Amino acid sequence: MKREILLQELEKLASKLGLDVRYEKLDKLKGGVCRIEDKYYFIINKNLSVASQIELYISELKHFKMDKVFVLPQIRKLLEE
Repeated sequence: MKREILLQELEKLASKLGLDVRYEKLDKLKGGVCRIEDKYYFIINKNLSVASQIELYISELKHFKMDKVFVLPQIRKLLEE
């Protein structure tokens, strides 16, 4: 799977999990998941490379239960590594 498509699929998965995905300019941070009141946000440094964004998605999404959403087999494999 091409990196750009993988990134799009990871973003879709994050949305399915209830995360509000936002790309922001962050000086020295990569980003991550945070919770404000009852809402979860996934903040991503928009200056990161596609590969770094994919790594960030994978490292953060590993912490969420995926039993109620469909996850592409290729992505499930990445999340289980």
